Amino acid sequence: MFQKHPILHHYRGNLLTPFYIFLIRVAMGILFAVLATRLFYPRAGVVKVMVVAAVLVGMAYVFEGYRKRKKEP
Repeated sequence: MFQKHPILHHYRGNLLTPFYIFLIRVAMGILFAVLATRLFYPRAGVVKVMVVAAVLVGMAYVFEGYRKRKKEP
């Protein structure tokens, strides 16, 4: 009934590779950095927004490492 798409079939189950997770975190970091800086510091420039985005992405990796370390017996 349904034909298997060769590309989707090849990547099935492996859609969230570490690179894609990084891209998602960067996109979300930029989005939330823009929202936060415009809310609290409306005159912040692009450089400050990118610094906040980098901090947010870095914090995501720090907390992921903490969570994984905490789950290990």
